[in-house]
Amino acid sequence: MEDADVARQAGIGTPEQVIERFRLRREAIGLMCGRDAEGHAETQHAPVRCPSCGGWTANPLRASAPPPATRCTDTREEHLMSEDAELRKANVALVQRWVDALNAPWDFESMEEIFAEDVVYGLVWVPEEMGFPTRIEGRKETIDFIRGIVDFTEPENVHNVRINTFHDDPNELLAEYSVDTTLKTTGQPYKNDLLIRVGVRDGQIVRFAEHFDLYRLLVPMGGGLRLPAAADTSA
Repeated sequence: MEDADVARQAGIGTPEQVIERFRLRREAIGLMCGRDAEGHAETQHAPVRCPSCGGWTANPLRASAPPPATRCTDTREEHLMSEDAELRKANVALVQRWVDALNAPWDFESMEEIFAEDVVYGLVWVPEEMGFPTRIEGRKETIDFIRGIVDFTEPENVHNVRINTFHDDPNELLAEYSVDTTLKTTGQPYKNDLLIRVGVRDGQIVRFAEHFDLYRLLVPMGGGLRLPAAADTSA
């Protein structure tokens, strides 16, 4: 079927009439689709009015033509929400890289990329008397400390991983995971559940605070906790 017959059956007139309407409406067309109006005057990919609903539709003279481009109608808030979602996704992936580096096991090259140069690494609630530092500053110092853990325990077998960003700040995260390993120093099995508070800046970890059940570490190390004797209340 000829193009002219297709156009007549569509109820939009002859090709010449369609092109004439393009010329008269090209300013409106340019506003509708975000393309240069002059460019539409030179192409048959321009949209036309639908004879049924009056809305813009693809040119029936070029059934295989791509649909016209449209201007983005997202509000600034919607753009910010999209950016926020992407940032949260990237930060969760960053913390997952840390878990993967532990399970590799001990991928220190990846850790060099994960930690910022000025990272602060903390073992919260661990007394210094145990020989573990409670606060380490700097990437090199942090990784040197983790290298020392290799002599203390077998690969940690990190599992049951859950990573979430804070509602009010996508750069603040909380990771939960479990470890199931063996202490090299005593040969005893060691299992624990950890909470990790993570701060991210520019795609790197700048703050890392590790929380865990100290008692569950002391026992396989050969230690324990001694509670004070109960007060005598019989008198």
